[in-house]
Amino acid sequence: MPIQTYLDLDLSPGGALADDLFVRAERESGARNISLTGDGQAGAMSANLTPEMNAWLSTHVARPRANALNAVQGAAKRIRLQGGVEGFVEDFERDGIGRERAVRKAQETTTFYERHHAKLDRLETSENEYLALRTSLGGRDAQIPSKLVVYGVPAVIMIPEFFMNYSSFLKLSSVPAIAAGLSLVVALAVAVSSYMTGCFLKAYHFYMRPDDDDQRAKGMRMMAIAMALLLISLTAVGYARYSTVLAQIEAALVLGLTPPNVVAQTAGLLAGNLIVFAVGAAITYLQHDENPEYALKAEKYVRLKTELETLRQKQLVAKLEDIDRNHKRRIDELGKRAALMRAQPDHIDIAHDAGQITGKDAEVVGLLRAYQNHLVERIALRDPDFRFTGPAGDRNGGATTETVTPNDFAARAIHLYRSVQS
Repeated sequence: MPIQTYLDLDLSPGGALADDLFVRAERESGARNISLTGDGQAGAMSANLTPEMNAWLSTHVARPRANALNAVQGAAKRIRLQGGVEGFVEDFERDGIGRERAVRKAQETTTFYERHHAKLDRLETSENEYLALRTSLGGRDAQIPSKLVVYGVPAVIMIPEFFMNYSSFLKLSSVPAIAAGLSLVVALAVAVSSYMTGCFLKAYHFYMRPDDDDQRAKGMRMMAIAMALLLISLTAVGYARYSTVLAQIEAALVLGLTPPNVVAQTAGLLAGNLIVFAVGAAITYLQHDENPEYALKAEKYVRLKTELETLRQKQLVAKLEDIDRNHKRRIDELGKRAALMRAQPDHIDIAHDAGQITGKDAEVVGLLRAYQNHLVERIALRDPDFRFTGPAGDRNGGATTETVTPNDFAARAIHLYRSVQS
C-alpha cells in the first residue's frame, strides 16, 4: 500500500537513509557556493534546501511520498459532491494554493528585474561607488543639498540685487528695459559668484589638497570665475551709482545745497551688494558637503534608488498585492467548499491517512533540520564568512538574489509541499 510504504521509511538516526544524508554534508560543506531553493521552485519539495538536501529527498523520499499523496488524493476524488464535483483534501488544496501564490510572486519578481536589468546594474554600480567612498571617508553621511537650496538660494539673492541696482541703471540709461536687463544680468552674476564662492570655501581642503596640481587648478579656476563675475558686477554697479551721485552733486551745487559724498554714496550701495553676496555664500557653505565628489555620488545613488523604488511600487508591489488578494479569495472559497467535504462519510478515513503522511513529513523535516545544523557547523569551521546564495527575491538592490548567512540558513523553515503537482 503506497501510504504504508512511505510510513515504513526508516529515518532513525544511524539508519541507512540518515547516514546517506549526513555523509553528503562532508561534500557539501566544501563547496565554494551553495544555492538555496526558493518557495514554489520547480523540482524542489520545499524552500530553503541545499542541492544535497534536495538530491537526498529526490532519491529516497520523493517517489514513495508522491505515491502516498496520490493515494489519498485519489480516494478523495472518488467522492462526488453536489453537481458531480470531485472531492479533495483540504490541506493539500490549501498547500497548493499557497504554492501557486509563491510561484506567481517569483514570476512577477523575476519579470520585473529582467525588465529593469539595466537600471538595476546602474543602481548597483552607483551604490558600490558611493559605499566605497563612504568607507574611505570614515563612514560619515554625505551632505546633499536639496534642489531648493541649489536653485532657490541664488534666485533669492537675485531679488534684492535687482532692486538695489535698478534705480542706478535706470538713471544711467533712462530706458526701463535696458535698466531691467542690466540689473538682471548683474543680479545673476552676483548670485552665481556667491554660490561658487560658498562651494569652494566649504570644499577648500578638497580642491586645495597638497601634491595635487590638477585639483588645485580646478579650485583656482572656480574662484577666478567667481571673483571675475563679482568684480565685473561691482564695477558696473559702482559706475552706475557713481554717475548717479555726480548728477546729484551737480543739482546740489546749482541749488546751493551741500553736495553728497560721492565715495560714501557709492560705497554704501556696493556694501549692500557685498552683504547679499556674503549671505548667499554663507548659506551655500552651510548646505554643501566638504567633498563635492562624495555628494555627487550620494545624490546619484539616492536618485537611482528612488527612481527604481517608484517603479517597484507601481509595477511590482501592486502586482504582488493583487496576487495576495487573489490568494485570500481562493482560501475563503476553499473554506466554504471544505465544509461540504467534511460532511462526507468517507472524509474521516481520508483525513486519517492525510494525518499519517503529515506525521511522517515531520520526521523527514526533523532529519533535514538536523542536517542544516550539521552543515552550518562544518561550514563555520572552514569559512566563518561563508554566505549561501538565496533564491530570487523582492529586493531594492541591483541584484535579484540575496546572500544568506549560515545562522540565517539554520533558522529558515522547511515545509514539504503537500499539493500533488501534475
